[in-house]
Amino acid sequence: MPEILPYASPALQPNPDDLVHLKTLAISHDVFGVIIALSAVLGLIISAEEPLTRLYLTLIGAFGLAIAACGFCIHSRRLRILSILIAAILSLIFPLGTILGISTIAVLLRPSVRALYSASRHNLI
Repeated sequence: MPEILPYASPALQPNPDDLVHLKTLAISHDVFGVIIALSAVLGLIISAEEPLTRLYLTLIGAFGLAIAACGFCIHSRRLRILSILIAAILSLIFPLGTILGISTIAVLLRPSVRALYSASRHNLI
């Protein structure tokens, strides 16, 4: 397969703001996910023995861990589509989740951020 010449197509250069936005989103996801997971664990500790309540709290805790994992994926620039899906679900939690979810989707859909993710993927191989 022929090598693509650097002048054949303009490569998207990462914007310095993109790096700051990704780092801020990763930290926000980590903090928000840990708070949700810890509050679910606290609810499991003090809740009654009703199985339905324990199921709901377990699902909330698992979703909190998924949000924290999404923050790690954003930080390491992997699994962009998974991060977008979790951000879409996160937008249903009003108001903080909506702000975090919509801003995550807006940043991850930028072409320069896509180039950052693909450059990160190609450097690993």
